[in-house]
Amino acid sequence: MSIDVPAGLDLRIRDHAHDQLKEKTTRQRALVMSLNSAYY
Repeated sequence: MSIDVPAGLDLRIRDHAHDQLKEKTTRQRALVMSLNSAYY
């Protein structure tokens, strides 16, 4: 990274972004599951 950020802060930001992404995929998976159960 070109920006000089403390390692801990950088790690926290990346961790937060990862958590949001995980939450998003979990929601999408739940949506797909509910759609599948609606079809069958």
